[in-house]
Amino acid sequence: MAVLVDLANTIAEFRKLKIAADAAIAFVQHGPYSLEELQVVADDNYEEFSSYGEFYKDLTFAERLEKRFGRAGDGQQYHHIVTQGGVNEDKIPPELLQNTDNVIPLPTLLHEAVNAEYSELMAGTKMTKYQWLQTQPYDVQREEGLKILRELNILK
Repeated sequence: MAVLVDLANTIAEFRKLKIAADAAIAFVQHGPYSLEELQVVADDNYEEFSSYGEFYKDLTFAERLEKRFGRAGDGQQYHHIVTQGGVNEDKIPPELLQNTDNVIPLPTLLHEAVNAEYSELMAGTKMTKYQWLQTQPYDVQREEGLKILRELNILK
């Protein structure tokens, strides 16, 4: 019985991986993109939120009608250009982090590649790029986040 459960779990994981791979391939085939093409904007209106939960909620259908955005899509995740965690959670007003200019959907596999860039050590320091960016003002963090997306050929 345990073997069947393991097999079912393995099949489910492979299915998720296929969905993620298909999303990444489709994304790359049509890229790179302008930032405007990636932004989640309803009716061409900029929106900001008091929390990520306000931006994205996995709620019932009735509750979703009250929210502007739901899931990023199959095989995709939302990415914050200026990261929302760490020191930024207390240092930067939520409206600057949780808005339609800062949160974009990316295929999960590309999102993991972006996150790997943030994990690299900064030259001449013992800090990761993520740790170093947390010491910088919002504008520097945003420019570096956009630079990473350009270097990975996600943005034009």
